[in-house]
Amino acid sequence: MLGYNDIELKQSRFYQDVFAEGLQEGRRDGLHEGEAKILIRHFKRLFGTLSAQTIDSIKQLNNEQLESRADHLFEIKKTNDLEDWLTKHLNA
Repeated sequence: MLGYNDIELKQSRFYQDVFAEGLQEGRRDGLHEGEAKILIRHFKRLFGTLSAQTIDSIKQLNNEQLESRADHLFEIKKTNDLEDWLTKHLNA
């Protein structure tokens, strides 16, 4: 490929930067997914079942919203409280 062999390409500064950026993005995505999954598991355990819409809404929260919800986890006592909170924060 363009006169470069695989080893030369992987040792290039550009490749290293792109690889590091991709790795960092993957870690961020994985952390986000894990935080959402924990909240979903908590609320399923608390309420029994969650609607597909509620699960999708939790997955749509950004990292800051997920952390905020986790910080105030025990303020949610009913499914309606959770749905109201999600509606407020996803439409903000």
